[in-house]
Amino acid sequence: MPDGHHLSLDRVISGALDAAVVDSVVRSNRCRTDPSVGSLRIVERLGPWPVQPLVARSDLDPTELANVRDALLASSRDPLMQAELEAASLVGFVPVTADHYLPIRSALATVS
Repeated sequence: MPDGHHLSLDRVISGALDAAVVDSVVRSNRCRTDPSVGSLRIVERLGPWPVQPLVARSDLDPTELANVRDALLASSRDPLMQAELEAASLVGFVPVTADHYLPIRSALATVS
């Protein structure tokens, strides 16, 4: 059974819905195999937003955490990883700080 975003796309394509909120990665990936998705009109885009962070246990050894972080950052240069990232509509892994998430915090502050 399709997940919510795919189901929303199916319903817009079939005319059961006039519009739906759909994750851009889901839409981009689906466009590659379903030409009818490419014919849908994008009404509005939100963002750009940083993607979800990769997280680790708070008690993870700092050296091990640094090794994992370094390996992930280096993996963006690997051709096989580049293909996987592209398939997910991503460019690569980059180091981030809390400041990268300020746009999300600001947007959420206006909602509350």
